[in-house]
Formats: sequence, C-alpha cells, structure tokens
Amino acid sequence: MIIKIKELKTKTIIGVFDWEKNQEREVIISLELEVDNNCGSDSDNIADTIDYDTLSKKIIEETAKSRFNLIEKLAKHLIDIIMQDKRIKHARIEIDKPGAVKEAKSVSVVYEL
Repeated sequence: MIIKIKELKTKTIIGVFDWEKNQEREVIISLELEVDNNCGSDSDNIADTIDYDTLSKKIIEETAKSRFNLIEKLAKHLIDIIMQDKRIKHARIEIDKPGAVKEAKSVSVVYEL
C-alpha cells in the first residue's frame, strides 16, 4: 500500500546566502510511503496504520526548527525521521523551495530510502 501526503506547506530558515539565514522561507513537502498492504485496511483501526495527521505535524515541526544550507540535507534529515517507523518499507520525499531561482516556479529535490 502507498500512502501519499501532498504539498505540506511550512516555513524554515534554509539557504546558503547570508540573507537566507535571517529570513524564513516557504518549503513545500510531499511524501510517498510504502507500507504493508494490510496496514489498517483489514482492521479499519488507525493504530494499525500510519497516522498521517501526526506524521504531517511532526514533519512540519521538524522542518520549522531545522537550520540547513541545502534542501538536500533537509530531505535526508526528514526521511531519516520517517524511516524510524518500522512499518514503512520505503519512503520518497520531495521538497520544493519556491523562489530559489527567479525564473522558475520552484526548485525541488527528491530523496528516497
């Protein structure tokens, strides 16, 4: 089974330039999690699956308190946290940084584990 969380919006301090280190920037995070096929689908009990509301809040909290130069490092940091849940077999995270390149809507990185 695949669980997707799309376009979590939060702010953090991220960037390599001095002006970026003093100003919160929006980042947009999407997750794709592979879990057991019967992860909650048989029992209909939230305790048997990934509570995506709790996970989303944790990702937002971790992102908000982080201070990295690169979204690549933020992606690895977040996926390491996600993979602590042993029910998750595979995870994919995409982090968009709107405005990173003036001519582009956003720049993103994808990290899988």
